[in-house]
Amino acid sequence: MLVATPTLQLTDRAPITVRIGGFKPHERVTVSVTSGRQWRKAGTTGARGVLVVTFPGTRLALCAIYRLAASGSKGDVARYTSPAAMCVPASP
Repeated sequence: MLVATPTLQLTDRAPITVRIGGFKPHERVTVSVTSGRQWRKAGTTGARGVLVVTFPGTRLALCAIYRLAASGSKGDVARYTSPAAMCVPASP
């Protein structure tokens, strides 16, 4: 039997949208995004263990460093920290 590893991915920066996968079916999951401040939202995965969470009215700057975390009620956990961005200031 193949066991999926829990994953999470930022799929949009405005509004912030996170896709989680590899969680157990119908698992209650709390998702948090941290980048200077923290946003948190909960939802339930579908039959395939996938959930997409959108944080209305939020935005991550292009060069922002951020952390994603998802914790499920059945024990699944996934974390991701973005690499340091090398952004060049816009020319005048």
